[in-house]
Amino acid sequence: MTKELQLFDKSLVSINATSLQMARQWTYDEAKHLANGLFTMDGALQWWLGDFLNSAEAIFGEDYTQLVPEGYKEKSLQQFKWVSSKIPPRERRPELSYSHHMEVAKLESDERIGILENAVKDGLTVRELRQLVRPKESRRREFKTIVCPECGHKWKE
Repeated sequence: MTKELQLFDKSLVSINATSLQMARQWTYDEAKHLANGLFTMDGALQWWLGDFLNSAEAIFGEDYTQLVPEGYKEKSLQQFKWVSSKIPPRERRPELSYSHHMEVAKLESDERIGILENAVKDGLTVRELRQLVRPKESRRREFKTIVCPECGHKWKE
């Protein structure tokens, strides 16, 4: 049995984990409202999960983990929590993806805000933003070549 989600007016739509069905024919304004809600959810779920998990942990301590249904990857949930804890809602830019924000989460607030503003203004992709945040020098580690004095074998340290 699939649990029904009550996110919208039940007279308008029935939603569960695998479908969205019209409860009746929609007006254009109802469809527009529904579309806005659905497309907002598309970019918001990771934020919502991170904020929920951080709040639940603050309230329930370690017991918050029991609120998470089985099957979710702990690494993903920890990432959602970390990014949400690093970037407060007032700094989040709805024009940018969650991945954009993830790239700047480790930065200090002032620097992060400036970079996110530039990303919006310049229409930066996640990859372009990543290159801006992680200069080539820090991305490419220099390895020292070690040579064995006995056999001449070379390897990178």
